[in-house]
Amino acid sequence: MRRVREKLGPAFLERLRRLVDGRGGASEVVYAAYPTIALVSLYAWMRGAKEPSLAKLGPLADVLGVSIDYLIRGSDADDTAPPPSHGDLSVGEDEIRAILVAIRERLPHPARIVGAGK
Repeated sequence: MRRVREKLGPAFLERLRRLVDGRGGASEVVYAAYPTIALVSLYAWMRGAKEPSLAKLGPLADVLGVSIDYLIRGSDADDTAPPPSHGDLSVGEDEIRAILVAIRERLPHPARIVGAGK
């Protein structure tokens, strides 16, 4: 946690947490950024255990509705401004089933994984 606080600063961690919460929580952000951002990575960034790479900052900022500059420095907008509203993020049961089917279709079949079952 010390490394991220030294490089990006505690304001980054607070800003990231606030923006993620305003977007509906970590799972909503990851769903919107799939497959670029993994849930475990986002949680590590929010705790300060790891820092996002430059390749991840762009998609993360896009999903959060801010610029990379604002995400890192908070400099292109008022830091106290509320995160953007994204309307109703609720998902119905049929939509959840469709999402799960789409995810399963993207996963490799266990028989095709090298070394599976050994």
